[in-house]
Amino acid sequence: MKIRSGFVSNSSSASFVINKADITKAQLYAIRGHQLCGLEYAESDAWNLKEDENTISGETIIDNFDMIDYLVNDCHIDNNDIQCREY
Repeated sequence: MKIRSGFVSNSSSASFVINKADITKAQLYAIRGHQLCGLEYAESDAWNLKEDENTISGETIIDNFDMIDYLVNDCHIDNNDIQCREY
């Protein structure tokens, strides 16, 4: 497994993890509703999200929309707060 500081959207599998302490409630809400938050994302398949008490994570095994672009540009989450993995 490679761990990257960036994100490759054309990989066969990709995932991200965000510490909830690093984001606002509004940002968390936007992540949860990512497939409903804009026309450019609405036609793509949703990412599979998982949450626990401290983190929210997402994964996909197909070429979905660029989630990191959404997290950074639409949710205004600092890229340094997003841990990305490409498989």
